[in-house]
Amino acid sequence: MDSNMMDISIFITTLSMIMMLIINGIDANVSIRPEPNKDVGIMSGESKYFQCIGSSNKEKLSWINPKGQEIVNDPNNGIYTIYIVKKNTIKLELKNPTKQDSGVYKCISRDEQNRETSASFRLHVFNPTILKASKESYQVNEGDNVRIECMVTADKDATIEFMWTFGQYDLSQDPRYRIEINRDRSPNPDEIRTISRLEIRNVSKDHDGNYVCSVDTTNRFISDSKELKLTLRVQYKPRFDEKTPAHIWVSEEAVQQGGPLSVNISCIVYADPVATIGWFTADNRPVDPNQQRGGVKTKIIDSINMSTLMLTFRNIDEIRNPRPNSRIKYKCRAENTQGADSRLFEIKIGRIPDSPMVVRLDYKEGAIILELNETNVEPPIDIYRLEISDEQAHLFNKSNAKDNTTYVIETALPRGEHKVNIYAHNPVGWSEQPYSSYFLQVISAGYRPSILTQYWPYYIFILVINISLIQLQSTTIYFDHHNHQKIVSK
Repeated sequence: MDSNMMDISIFITTLSMIMMLIINGIDANVSIRPEPNKDVGIMSGESKYFQCIGSSNKEKLSWINPKGQEIVNDPNNGIYTIYIVKKNTIKLELKNPTKQDSGVYKCISRDEQNRETSASFRLHVFNPTILKASKESYQVNEGDNVRIECMVTADKDATIEFMWTFGQYDLSQDPRYRIEINRDRSPNPDEIRTISRLEIRNVSKDHDGNYVCSVDTTNRFISDSKELKLTLRVQYKPRFDEKTPAHIWVSEEAVQQGGPLSVNISCIVYADPVATIGWFTADNRPVDPNQQRGGVKTKIIDSINMSTLMLTFRNIDEIRNPRPNSRIKYKCRAENTQGADSRLFEIKIGRIPDSPMVVRLDYKEGAIILELNETNVEPPIDIYRLEISDEQAHLFNKSNAKDNTTYVIETALPRGEHKVNIYAHNPVGWSEQPYSSYFLQVISAGYRPSILTQYWPYYIFILVINISLIQLQSTTIYFDHHNHQKIVSK
């Protein structure tokens, strides 16, 4: 009997509690989205928002700032709230927060009985990374020392790493450059100021260009990267390319018809600031384009760091047998505020080389074996060109010979017959095109002997102009002193 009375009492108590919950309402639950992981990091000047979501429309939701004050709906403030009725949500907008806005933000829910539940997170606002320089352009003279610097201001809790690059090349491991990093005092106690300096000693024109100062700042929440381009202009006196020829060659074959002969001499320099270029005779008399001297008419065409002297002789004998008043030597003088330099050019008569005599032409183990009986000519041969009809042309210096007359050209050739032409070059020009070609027969993939077949007259080849090519399969840029044309060949 007592047991039954106890069960009835427990049932009545439980039912009473359920009725009280129904009458008074279930305790409210509140959540924050996106769900923070207790701590949230943000950079000053950035924007972010959070939503506080209640479990019932009967709740009153509010956001509390780190000072314990309720955040109101006032967009004029950097931090404000927006209430969304249908979703029972209150939105916290963080617009351009500052370091002083750091702290705990709490979302509070109160039900009709004023019972309170809450959720919170801690906001960490970091000062932004600011990278700047006292000046972004430097101008120095060749031979000077220069220090290029950039300064970063970042949050006091950040770790700072600098990197200097020049043309995508990291300078930190280059002993020619010295990099130092110094901490400087900042007027803001929440910031650190660091200066990095790149020192270049004995500056040359090779140092001219754009340098990039990059900085990475990191803390336990976020990272930031900035970079700044700094320009170094190195001024230097005029200098001639090391490939500048001392002789201007005139083809005897090209002027056998007699009559006036035109010769152009181009003077090209590297200089900053831009050089002033003048022309002089060998005895240092200025060339006057309006006055004819020694039977030679002159004309000068100038452009940036370049000048062309155009000469017209009455005939080739003015060069072949110069009289005392003839002009076959001319000096180009370039000058700017950094200094001056000059080159002497001499006009000479030369012959286009004859076609080289082929002694042996084989294909073995992935390479063409070419043996030539070289011809003597003035000026000497400097380049050979081997053309294969179904492959690209191969150019090689005379100095590349294996034993003075034998050349090895590595190239992959399929089986079959290949048409081959060979040409010789000197500063006057290329040998002429032959009436017929050689044919290289590739037999097998192993040891590949060849058959040298010849038609019509032997050893006559193509005429192509290419003066300043230096190495095998390289691209050359040169100037034809006769026609003042820039030619690029591969």
